Amino acid sequence: MKKIVIIILLFTSTINLRAQHPWMIKDINATSTSTFPSPVGNNSSDPVNPYSLGGKSFLVNGVAVFSANDGINGDGLWRSDGTAAGTYLLQLFASVNHAVTSMYETEGLLYFTVYVTDITSPKECTLWRTDGTVAGTFQILSNQKHTISQGLCQKYYSNSAAALGNYFYFMVTDTLPDVVVNGNNWPNIHDRVYKTDGTLGGTTVYYDPPGARYNGYQSYNNPVLSDIHQINSSGSNLYIIEDVTTFKNFDSFGLFPQLLLRSDGISQPITIFAPQVGASGGSSGMYLTSTADVNGNYLLINGTISDQAGLFRLYSNETAPIWIDTSSVLLNLTRQTNGIFNPAIGNRFFYRAASGKLKVTDGTIAGTYNFEEPGTGDLFYLGGIANNKILVSNITNSFFWDGASPTSYVKLDSIVSAFDALHVFQANNKLFYLGNLTDKIAWTSELDGSNFLRVFYYYGIPGGALTPNGYIVQLGTGGQNNFDAGNEPGIFKTNFKIFTGNVSNDWATANNWSPAGVPGAADDVVIPALNAAKFPIISRAAACNNLTLCNGLLTITGANLNINGNVANYLSTITGTGSVTFKSTTGAKISGNAFLDVANVYINGTDVGFGTKSATFNSVVTFQTDNKILAPYTSTFFLKPPFIAGYNAKRFVVTNKDLIYYNAGSATTTDSIFTMPIGNSNTSYTPVSFVDSNDSNGIVYLSVA
Repeated sequence: MKKIVIIILLFTSTINLRAQHPWMIKDINATSTSTFPSPVGNNSSDPVNPYSLGGKSFLVNGVAVFSANDGINGDGLWRSDGTAAGTYLLQLFASVNHAVTSMYETEGLLYFTVYVTDITSPKECTLWRTDGTVAGTFQILSNQKHTISQGLCQKYYSNSAAALGNYFYFMVTDTLPDVVVNGNNWPNIHDRVYKTDGTLGGTTVYYDPPGARYNGYQSYNNPVLSDIHQINSSGSNLYIIEDVTTFKNFDSFGLFPQLLLRSDGISQPITIFAPQVGASGGSSGMYLTSTADVNGNYLLINGTISDQAGLFRLYSNETAPIWIDTSSVLLNLTRQTNGIFNPAIGNRFFYRAASGKLKVTDGTIAGTYNFEEPGTGDLFYLGGIANNKILVSNITNSFFWDGASPTSYVKLDSIVSAFDALHVFQANNKLFYLGNLTDKIAWTSELDGSNFLRVFYYYGIPGGALTPNGYIVQLGTGGQNNFDAGNEPGIFKTNFKIFTGNVSNDWATANNWSPAGVPGAADDVVIPALNAAKFPIISRAAACNNLTLCNGLLTITGANLNINGNVANYLSTITGTGSVTFKSTTGAKISGNAFLDVANVYINGTDVGFGTKSATFNSVVTFQTDNKILAPYTSTFFLKPPFIAGYNAKRFVVTNKDLIYYNAGSATTTDSIFTMPIGNSNTSYTPVSFVDSNDSNGIVYLSVA
């Protein structure tokens, strides 16, 4: 075999071509490999933690809101409706050292904190709000005379905020007014509860507990010390757990006795429960670690009350918590969810006990019991609620459980990897599952669990926002997604047609698809992992918009498939004696395994680009219109002579990488003349022609530098 090496030096230019699946919505940061700000705090590996958004998206008024960095101006607040035009900056903060650190979704508004991340700067944190518009995004509380927690608005972690009706209640530590207590130089710095309707004028002190916050073992006439321990709401009530003591009853372990207060959010809260404090101070009174609202039906309280440890219930008309589970809860009640959802269905709440057992309660002792699936171990991950069932996973299996009885569960298909910690959501009459730990894989199924199929690898960051256009997440680099510029906003389309092969392998049979119906030019299509007998075959003219293959095979025999969008090809093949025509009006991108093994590929009315470092055509590629193959960062391989046809000064390959022809000279009995139609920009056509004789299968490399 002979090898011809042609090296052509060209002046290079940058062409920003990115491709990703799920489909990247917009390349916010094209300057580096990171879009999101560096997490603040020590828990940066956790996708949801008190100190960093970690790539989560939040929903407000039908759009996703998230924090991102354009690589030039620093951190800002962005929004997206799932389209490039609808993805834009809402607010750029004062300096590159500012970062959004937590968000809290309420009805119609999203509250968030902005924190100064520079370790050399004063630690400032301010409170903001947004309704998803530029005009509706502004600061409502400054850091002047206020100390605001970074994680204040981390809904599933913070114990310092709650929503009730049209108001948001939150805790700050401030010095309003600037006075001292008892005239003994004890500064009036302590926790207060504020309320806001989302406006500057509507942000005021709601509850000002007596006394000053504890600040060292100093006694000035035995002052009252106070601290807001938790805020939550349930039904029509606001609950406040307050630490309050004097030095006379401050216990030797540093624990404050606690009071439980309740209000309607308008009137001042009143104490409804104050357990008797014994000789050991707070430890014999009440010490609560977390609370959870169960869909407005009752409040769950985890902790110790009068030396009884475990889980307690409080109905709206009760004044004393009722002990319903003597096994203490393993984690903060809100952290049972990993920040993804509230694990409640109706009046049932799902949680893990200290033993690791998955449990459920309906607020009564009789209605509190364990999940009893034999032989699966005790470590469970709560993955979301869909179709009125909770998805739970352990080290071997995943299940849907409605909590009606210890055994009222359904086991998911065994295709789910062990301990994959699935997250589920429901959209367009389907269930969608995202793997979080071992496998970055997405599945889908019907609402009853049938047609459980793998649909794509996603390399996404857990925690998205389900908008009307799809599930918007932050995409990560790695694996088969080489060209995204860091963690960019991307969308899981939830209204695609998926091939099931339930009737046959014929693409043109309506009942082979879910939802039923043969795809048209506007339909996104997924070919999932199926057994060999079910892989689709196209034998007559066909069309689709975006095409995704995941561990699948698509065969085209003597027909043509018009692709009006992009192609995401994961460990799959498009093959056969037929052809593919790219006809997108906005540019077609091929990501994943950029390999086509059909007789002909036609470029008609669109530029074709790649999201991978290499692309291979075992097909003759023919330009039918004045368009380009955009491969500035991609080495392109052509295996079938005459390789590229229909080229001219307006139809060529734009590349700064390698162009490789295999099997040159093998198709004829005389010397073959081939042309490599290239240019290093859209306007610099610099073709290279060569002769390769038929005495061997030539491999021709054109290296562009």
